[in-house]
Amino acid sequence: MRIKFSAAAIVDFRDIAPAAPLFWQRLQSLSEDPLQFRKRNDLFPGCRIASHRHEVILFRIQQDQLEVVRIIHRNLTPHSHAKRY
Repeated sequence: MRIKFSAAAIVDFRDIAPAAPLFWQRLQSLSEDPLQFRKRNDLFPGCRIASHRHEVILFRIQQDQLEVVRIIHRNLTPHSHAKRY
């Protein structure tokens, strides 16, 4: 499955760049079976949520791609970072 980043997720990714190799491994596991992760339609339509170290990955499946919408620190509230999507 192809992986796509929203503009906000690209900015978020810059903050976790030192952990990039581990993050890419996590994304690979997400793309292999994305439907196993919890739905959070209260955040935005089609939202699923997965954890990675100190971050929470908000993503959705659109056709044949996994779209990473936001990458936020686990201590932040997802609702305040997912309103526009």
